[in-house]
Amino acid sequence: MTVSSIPEGLCQCGCGECIRIATVNDPRCGHVKGKPIRFICGHGTRKYPITGSLVGKIFGRLRVLSNGRSGCWICMCQCGIVKEVKTNSLMTGNTKSCGCLRVEVSGQKNKTHGLSSLRSPHRRMLYLFWGARNRCSNPRDKAFKYYGARGIEFRFKSFEEFVEALGPWPGPGYSVDRKNNDGHYEPGNVKWSTKSEQMRNRRGVKLTVEAVLKIRKRVSAGESRGFLASEFGVVKKQIDRIVARRAWASI
Repeated sequence: MTVSSIPEGLCQCGCGECIRIATVNDPRCGHVKGKPIRFICGHGTRKYPITGSLVGKIFGRLRVLSNGRSGCWICMCQCGIVKEVKTNSLMTGNTKSCGCLRVEVSGQKNKTHGLSSLRSPHRRMLYLFWGARNRCSNPRDKAFKYYGARGIEFRFKSFEEFVEALGPWPGPGYSVDRKNNDGHYEPGNVKWSTKSEQMRNRRGVKLTVEAVLKIRKRVSAGESRGFLASEFGVVKKQIDRIVARRAWASI
């Protein structure tokens, strides 16, 4: 309805609804001469007046399908969800989707690398990264005395660099291993190893005089014999024999 076609004695709101205008003041009914005789929903507050139908128009991810309740429209989101949206929300841009856009934007803000997702098969790598870093840098970590206190450093500057050096986590049973047990956690000195591979590596290991002296010194300092066995590539019984001088008794 255009302005010229509005019958005399009526006023038209931005929503298109026509209302009679009060001809006299009537305090009992709240009528004011020259004003609408009743409140029109949204009248006087809408910043963007609606001069026609919104059906078929697109606002962000929303396409208007049909009229809804007073002041609302039935819209379909690109993701397939249908919801009712207020006219003001569409016109001001406050509502651009069914809510899926907000979830995606929030996820992008909090995303650092993709591998920490709850559904990611490589989430375990993040825990291995934190664990190795803490062992080398956090004195409160229970394994710090075996790593950081010995001068072992964690030299990866980021999680992405850690992943690039090791490659994808092969799966359960694999853990981060250093090629040189006296070396640092750094590119070129880390690999994935299983327990069976570590056991195979222990066979045929030849300890040196220097290694034997280190073992005895560190056991006397309170270090775990099981940990030392893993580090030097021997079985725990061999560590016991070295400490008891049933092996390498001459030194």
